[in-house]
Amino acid sequence: MKIGIDIGGVLINRDTDSEKLFFSENFISTPEVRASIQCIKFLISKFSSENIYLISKCSKHIEEKTIEWLNHRYFFSETEFSRDNLIFCRTRIEKASIAEHLGLDAFIDDRFSVLEHMTKNPKNMTLILFNPTPEEIPLSPVNNLFLVNHWYWILGLLSSKNESVLPLPPKWYFITKKESLDLLNRFFISNPLLSKIEIIMRSENEAIGKYKSRYFKIFLDWNSNDLKDILSLLKKNNLFPKSSMVNYIYQLE
Repeated sequence: MKIGIDIGGVLINRDTDSEKLFFSENFISTPEVRASIQCIKFLISKFSSENIYLISKCSKHIEEKTIEWLNHRYFFSETEFSRDNLIFCRTRIEKASIAEHLGLDAFIDDRFSVLEHMTKNPKNMTLILFNPTPEEIPLSPVNNLFLVNHWYWILGLLSSKNESVLPLPPKWYFITKKESLDLLNRFFISNPLLSKIEIIMRSENEAIGKYKSRYFKIFLDWNSNDLKDILSLLKKNNLFPKSSMVNYIYQLE
């Protein structure tokens, strides 16, 4: 999957389209949108860095400030995002032609005035309208347009394409395969069965493991040094299908 991501209002918690909002003496301390960097890192681990793009409409002046912010935040090293995939343009309508040229499958932006130009994209892109202002919400339904207000919902939508949407509550997040392996080694006795198991998401004290396309819960006791037996855990748990997972994690919340 090839994904385009806006910067201002989606990654950086300011509108970089406006110099009044982003450009100030203290612009470098502008925070990221909650969970944005963490989730972009996950998307890169899932779809590879060559398929994730940052595409921003702004002035040349704000472009320089944006790059300075990304460097200050260690964005490139933290996420392994490819600098070659950082694209700036000067008008909103240009984003649509860039998306078509790159063959993007999905685009995330906080402005419908940007996404509306992509509604006729021949690839039938997934358009994600992220936490828009009231004036940026379309008056009537739009095909392939999803309105979301948290990055975890974006992850659920993109990770479950062509499947049922899997939104996550704020305390939950998807993890990479390396993080999954680290957790399995941290909590379980070495067993050949572990190679068939993956931990796909976690909160502070709970995790969801995957085994043969079904799922089970894991309690993470960070204060314990005792390793668990994975076979015993699977026998204790009722493995549930993906369709039951949303209800399960909301019940835990």
